[in-house]
Amino acid sequence: TETLLGTLDFTIPINANTEDIYYIYSQGASGSSSDYTPVIFSEGTNGSVTVEEPHVMISTGLMHNGANLKSFYVHPEDASVENMFSPIIGQLDAIFGEGTAALYINGIWVGSLIEIDVKSGYWLKMLIPADFSFNGYAVDPGTVYDLHSGVNLISFPSPGSVGISDGIPDSLE
Repeated sequence: TETLLGTLDFTIPINANTEDIYYIYSQGASGSSSDYTPVIFSEGTNGSVTVEEPHVMISTGLMHNGANLKSFYVHPEDASVENMFSPIIGQLDAIFGEGTAALYINGIWVGSLIEIDVKSGYWLKMLIPADFSFNGYAVDPGTVYDLHSGVNLISFPSPGSVGISDGIPDSLE
């Protein structure tokens, strides 16, 4: 059996980079992870903590009745349609992507769209005006998109805007 001897508190420096590793040296058996599962350190051994990307928040801004074109530059841990849009159930009628859709009918999501892809754009069909926010991991603004001939419904990988000449290579303009 194990006995919890206390807690281990530490602060990752504000200037830490993703994938930095910080070592924790033990002088006795103790510890726990961020989800409170025990982490056992035997006396005289060490452990490490890897810095992960911080969660960021995205807000859709006010969406009006009808179709609203949206993309998501933040990827939640659970990107299922059911999870992501649960805060606006009753306000959101349908989600349409390129070649896929989900409709909210009689309390359940039906259709081929199961999970939101951060590389895709979506039309959110609202029944009433609403906005919502969620937390997740920032999408790499350098994301590369594989486009096919014809129309592509893609996302924009960061907040704000980029001029056309900056966002599209000269060879494609």
